Amino acid sequence: MQHHYNLYGGSNVIKRYKVASGAIVEGTAVLRAASDTAGLAVSTTTSLADAMGVVVDRGANTTVATGSGSAITYSTTQGDAEAVFGVIINPDAIWRILMTGGATENTAVPTRTVITASSSGLIVETVTSFDWTSPDLRLGTVWCTSGANVGLSRRIASTGTDTSGSCSVIMPFTNDIAVGDTFLAVGQFPGTATMTLSTLLTQMDATAAITGGAMVCVDFELNGASDSYVHGMLSDQVFKGATT
Repeated sequence: MQHHYNLYGGSNVIKRYKVASGAIVEGTAVLRAASDTAGLAVSTTTSLADAMGVVVDRGANTTVATGSGSAITYSTTQGDAEAVFGVIINPDAIWRILMTGGATENTAVPTRTVITASSSGLIVETVTSFDWTSPDLRLGTVWCTSGANVGLSRRIASTGTDTSGSCSVIMPFTNDIAVGDTFLAVGQFPGTATMTLSTLLTQMDATAAITGGAMVCVDFELNGASDSYVHGMLSDQVFKGATT
């Protein structure tokens, strides 16, 4: 995750916090410390409850022996550096999160190629290898990456599992949809309340079911299969006073 902006403006507030996990990397969300631990916990792919913020550095080494600013790893061995990281804690921070086409980081989002034309601009029918209902992308977002509607997006109204696979929209695409046009799709839409993170917790799995951690979709950057982003805001955030 990359800090994009703050919804209500203002400067970032960065606090240096102790953590209790060896999996902390820049761009990872951290959570309120659990009982009987040395510090903050790291999020999981499907849980962002009690979020404190997002790590924005590689950690500051607090021992004289190795020098301040060295990359560090959580350790309980006497003499090792204490794991302390910079965390942006602004409750209104908007995070720019790359979409990945699976659990693995930097995987292309699956491209869906049209096999049946739509003169109404209402139906995107694609090859059978892309099932629009698993996970169900209904109420998500579909956008065109090649063809007469390139750069246009619509909210998905319904999905189907006929002889191929398809989605329909309420607002027609401006131009006819032709055989060979390509589209991308994701289950999120502005206001969607959850998303699933990648294995390393720094990107969003665009192929996962529309469940997961408490991260509200604010907006998108809808580009290609490897450079599209969702803008998200932690909703179950400690400093919002709205944690579960």
